[in-house]
Amino acid sequence: MSRGPPGPQGADLSVVGERGSEGAGQVSGADRPLHRTASGDWSERHVQTKAENSWEHNAAEIADAVRDAYESCGAEAVVLIGDARERHLVHDKLPEQLRAVTYESEHGGRAPGSETALVERDIAQIRAVQEREHVAAVTDRFRTGEGPGGKSAPHAAAGIPALVEAAREHRIDTLLVGAHGSDLARQVWVGEDVDQLAVRGTELKYLGEEHPAAARADDALVRSVAASGARVVVVRDPEQAPAGGLGAILRWEQETPPE
Repeated sequence: MSRGPPGPQGADLSVVGERGSEGAGQVSGADRPLHRTASGDWSERHVQTKAENSWEHNAAEIADAVRDAYESCGAEAVVLIGDARERHLVHDKLPEQLRAVTYESEHGGRAPGSETALVERDIAQIRAVQEREHVAAVTDRFRTGEGPGGKSAPHAAAGIPALVEAAREHRIDTLLVGAHGSDLARQVWVGEDVDQLAVRGTELKYLGEEHPAAARADDALVRSVAASGARVVVVRDPEQAPAGGLGAILRWEQETPPE
């Protein structure tokens, strides 16, 4: 998650992750008049116009920097903090796709320690909302059988035999793991290689493993799919979780492998 507190003369950018916050650059902004006046005098109106142009110019520079930081660090959301008018100006100048994942916090500013606890609280709330929305989208895809890229053919698997086979063949795009379920602790067999995964220990001999070991199904599947680059989504709500606690969205069906 990238955080960009905009200001009339620039912004400080930082990336917020599990290990805390790291600086991601700074925008100094243009050194131009930035304060509006209420007078009707021509010269003051001229200064006011220049101030408006400066705000617009600086907001555009900050928006460009936020976009670059977002794309380079792989963030999942952007949080703008600072003065409301400044936040809105920057928000409006972001690309449409980025605006969809951009949030604003009423707290904080560029000064060191500006309402840090309130900003961190807002970020935590945003991350919680995003996680709920992501889990809801994934479980909906699982229920409807929608595959990656919106493919309409059934692309879902459930049950230990089907999941083990799909994991072994690297067909799992997303593994759904519930908090509870009868399949989670079911025994499967694994070898030293992550692709050596089977329902029965005798099957692993055909895969080159002479000394198979017993393992929990959830542990074995997470280990296998993580090695193949698949995603793992934890579904805490039992009403959303797959029956048995384990399910998968597949990259392709067994009969139609990618070319």
